[in-house]
Amino acid sequence: MTVPLKDPNMRWMSKANCQGVPVSVFFPKSGTRPHDGLLLCQTCVVKDECLNYALVNNIHWGLWGGMTERERFREKQRRRRLARVAS
Repeated sequence: MTVPLKDPNMRWMSKANCQGVPVSVFFPKSGTRPHDGLLLCQTCVVKDECLNYALVNNIHWGLWGGMTERERFREKQRRRRLARVAS
């Protein structure tokens, strides 16, 4: 999978459970939950890095860091609220 590089330190990607897995596992048809991808993400050692990458780069599609598009949207909102409270 090729991704845009806004993160110069992409070494984490080589440790991801998704290496060699068909992209369709993480980008299922519309309305379909990516069950197999979610299972792979559960035990991935770089799940947090993957999630942060998707959030920082505003990636709207697919499964990243063990979260679907909707879950990432809610996570981004949660982080914004926490940042406002902290400031």
